[in-house]
Amino acid sequence: MKLYYCDCERGTETFIAEAQEDKEIWKAMERWLTEHGFGLIYVIHHIEKQKIYYEFGKEHCFFVVVT
Repeated sequence: MKLYYCDCERGTETFIAEAQEDKEIWKAMERWLTEHGFGLIYVIHHIEKQKIYYEFGKEHCFFVVVT
């Protein structure tokens, strides 16, 4: 699995981490959120074929997990 930070407003996608297990992906999301001054709350926004979009409170921005 690969984790990306996606800013839909700017049209950018930034690679954050690669992992084998969900726990590793969640830890990478939590580390990024902490480093960038956000809380540790994230929820599934929607799911596409091999992508899971997580919302974390920044408008037009998502974490995207590619499975």
